[in-house]
Amino acid sequence: MKLRVFIIVCLTISTLGISLGNNTEISQKNNFSKIENVNIDIVKQERTKRHNQEREKYWLSWYVLDNNLNKTAKTRSDKLTKLWKSTHQRSTKDGYYNYWNIKLRFENLWVNFEDINGTLFTESIWRWYYKCSKLDCTQDLIKSIKSTFKFFMSEKNKNRKPHYNWIIMKNFSNIWVWISVDKKTNRYFLVTHYWVNTIKID
Repeated sequence: MKLRVFIIVCLTISTLGISLGNNTEISQKNNFSKIENVNIDIVKQERTKRHNQEREKYWLSWYVLDNNLNKTAKTRSDKLTKLWKSTHQRSTKDGYYNYWNIKLRFENLWVNFEDINGTLFTESIWRWYYKCSKLDCTQDLIKSIKSTFKFFMSEKNKNRKPHYNWIIMKNFSNIWVWISVDKKTNRYFLVTHYWVNTIKID
């Protein structure tokens, strides 16, 4: 009898996909990336459009939004929402921004970069208020994340302007964007990744 009970419990856990040691499966219970009544593709396109409008002023090539490789931004925004924390740290041992540790996380997601001199990528993050109960909340989210871009643009005439520099970075050609929402606190976490070209690993 005890053996039958044990087998039933094991089968139940296996069927539900519960894994105490797997953070990915645990995080699926909190699907922050699924934003109700929002066309996320339109939001990402609008976000990219704002970047490219600024890049045009410097005769720079447009950023290309690659939905197939957008997983890095999605993974990070989900993580920040779960942590409810805006941070570039991938490890508690990291400083404010550990370039090589972030690069390692990208490689773990099968994202590799062309071998060129200089910075290969960077990451911008933001957290702000968002709440909507309409049948279509797409424009509401677009309006909410404008505050992020406005802040980045406010650095334009400052001596220190890291976020603005990434908007007009000459070497970068790709942009990946994702927004995750915590409905309990009415906050969104936006992650933007800027890249040089990537290479395919067979």
